[in-house]
Amino acid sequence: MRRPLAVALQSLRLRGVIPSRGDGEGPHHCNQYFRKSTDVDVQYDEPIPTDRDRAYFENWAVFVRSLAALGMTVWLIGCATTSRHQFAEPTSAWHTRAGQLLYAAPNKTLIGDVVVRYSDAGDFELSLFKGPGVMLLSLRQEASFAEVSGSMTHGGWSGRIDRAPKQLRSWLELRDKLIQSQDRHVIRHVAGTEAFLFRF
Repeated sequence: MRRPLAVALQSLRLRGVIPSRGDGEGPHHCNQYFRKSTDVDVQYDEPIPTDRDRAYFENWAVFVRSLAALGMTVWLIGCATTSRHQFAEPTSAWHTRAGQLLYAAPNKTLIGDVVVRYSDAGDFELSLFKGPGVMLLSLRQEASFAEVSGSMTHGGWSGRIDRAPKQLRSWLELRDKLIQSQDRHVIRHVAGTEAFLFRF
């Protein structure tokens, strides 16, 4: 029985694909033939970046650097506006009042639940809610320092009261008004175009 390789070689000779032994070529020539026909040098062309590609990556690098700089700026501003002031913590000796607040401004009107707490020393807290768990505004304040946070403040603020942003000054006036009117059930306060109506 012939070997499979010998049968394959004989078939290729009959078809004229490779020369027969009678042509003076021996096994060495066959080996060279198969080596030349099978040893294919496969090359893969690497993509060459175009000017458009270079411009894209350069713009992307500039964008990443700008984004990093913006993130650092936001972080620094956040550090500057985040309060490190130590406010007094509420105790059982503080006064607490709960009710509703109607707030009216030229571009906004809302009614929310309000909780006011203050001490005899003048420490003051005001929390304004809209439904359960939705904090609209949280205010902590003493004689010269305040901290405001919540969805209405667009990022929050803390610092000395005399340096407060214009949009928060009316809220910072409520401390004195509410403490002085602690025996009243209805308290009104008007500051420029803003109006506050408390019902306790």
